Amino acid sequence: MATMRAIVYRGPGQYGVQDVPRPELRREDDVRVRVQAAGVCGTDLHALEVPPTFPTDVGIIMGHEYTGEVLDAGDAVTDLKAGDRGAIEPNVNCLMCAYCRRGMPNMCLKLELTGFTRHGGWAEENVMPARALHKVPDSISPDVAALTEPLSCVLGGTDKVKLQPGETVVILGGGPIGLLYLQVFKAAGAGSIILVEPHAGRADYARGFGATMVVDPTSEDVAALVRRETEIGADVVVDAVGSQFPAALKLLRRRGTVLLFGVNDRAEGAIKQFELTWNEYRVFGSLIGTYNFPHTLRVLASGAIDAERMISARIGMEQLDDGLAELRSGRAIKMLVKPNG
Repeated sequence: MATMRAIVYRGPGQYGVQDVPRPELRREDDVRVRVQAAGVCGTDLHALEVPPTFPTDVGIIMGHEYTGEVLDAGDAVTDLKAGDRGAIEPNVNCLMCAYCRRGMPNMCLKLELTGFTRHGGWAEENVMPARALHKVPDSISPDVAALTEPLSCVLGGTDKVKLQPGETVVILGGGPIGLLYLQVFKAAGAGSIILVEPHAGRADYARGFGATMVVDPTSEDVAALVRRETEIGADVVVDAVGSQFPAALKLLRRRGTVLLFGVNDRAEGAIKQFELTWNEYRVFGSLIGTYNFPHTLRVLASGAIDAERMISARIGMEQLDDGLAELRSGRAIKMLVKPNG
């Protein structure tokens, strides 16, 4: 039996590089890819916490932000061939449940989460349905293409917000997702973007990407500052952390919009329903993107997002321990695993 190297989830806080069976085509619409680059996401960090704050099946190959080169394809695949490069849309919906039939594939009742419930891209090779692979333009490098998935999630969120030019945005969190929101809102014409981030290194990144103001919540009263800068509060507040809903409401103007993006299933906070009603706040949750990979690739190709500058380091699979430490410390922004060197 042919084998390959992969990073496998072994239980709460446990993972490792090991030999696993090399994947084979099992369906006529499958494609097998050689993984070129795979990002490390905040959700991966949550999955590796003890206890985990994002569920992952034991024995699963991790990694859901990745791009690869087609090695071979099933007989029913007619639009892809060996050598084509593709960004992988990792969340595989069933196409048949009540939500899929209503055009809400991200709400699929049988949604398979690559890297969590099905084998992912922290491996030399991977097999996915052909419909999950989106061709990458020649102008986009494999490393930049690996950011297609997180950017698609961000664009799924900004589509809900429908920011108007000149509006004020507050972003809570200056990690990779917060910095992507910063760049998208800037490209969309936001009048002022205030980013809240305590880590000095990430704050510097935010300034480099064009934040109007970067606030350290450990030394400044964020609500007072936002009120002073805006008079009535922000038009839009994004929680890019996953635990800041109560804090976000304190920064918002009446009839303003809160976008809840970050994921943490242990985060809880007391909310007064009266405040939501009285102030007519609009609250959106945002889970991944919906059929927006082609648009996301066009955004990357346009240069509106400086994805290359977000990549802090490229590591081999055996270096993941050090990479995770850099991410957890806040010193790194986006880490890419290069399974094939």
